[in-house]
Amino acid sequence: MVAPRQMTDHTLEAPKGWPSPHAVDFQAKHDATQLTTISGNVAFSGRVVHLASDGEFEFGITNRSMALFLFQNSDDPDVSNDGGDPSTDAHAWVPVAPTGKLNALVAVGAYELASTEYNSALTYAPNDTLTAVTGTTLATAGVLTNASATPYTNPVCGVVSKGVQTNSHGKSELHFWPVYLPVA
Repeated sequence: MVAPRQMTDHTLEAPKGWPSPHAVDFQAKHDATQLTTISGNVAFSGRVVHLASDGEFEFGITNRSMALFLFQNSDDPDVSNDGGDPSTDAHAWVPVAPTGKLNALVAVGAYELASTEYNSALTYAPNDTLTAVTGTTLATAGVLTNASATPYTNPVCGVVSKGVQTNSHGKSELHFWPVYLPVA
C-alpha cells in the first residue's frame, strides 16, 4: 500500500475574495489519458489547467486558453470513489459527489489565491507574471512559474502578490492574483 499523503501537501487557498456570490468557478472531469500518463496518476489541487475542446481539464495553459486553478485533488473522496463497489460491498466508501468532476477557480475571478503548486527553485517578487506549462510530467505540468511568463509572448495566468509564504499548515505557497492574458 502506498503511504497516504497529507491533505495539506497540495492545496489551493483563497485568502481574499472567494467564496462570494460573484465568485467564478467551473466543474469538469480531468482528461483520463493525461492522468494515466502522468507519474502519480493524480491532478493536484493548486495546479493550473485549461478546458480542452472535449470539455475536460488538461494541465497548463496554451496560447489562448482560459486558466483555471484546481480546488480539489483528482483522487479526493468527493471526486472519485476508490472505496469499492457499493452494489457488492456493504462497507464501500461512497463519496458525496463521485462524478469525477473537479472544481476549479477561473483566472478572471476577483480573488487572491495561494497555491502550493509552484516551481520552488525560483524566486518570486510582487508583480512577477506567472504561467504554467502543459504536458504530463508531474514535476512541471500545471505548476505555476515565472520562467517564460512574458506577456504577449507566452500566456500569463497570474501576477504575484505577496510572493512565497508559509501557510498555517507549515507549507510554502505562492500568493498571486489570477489574470487572463493570452497570446494575441
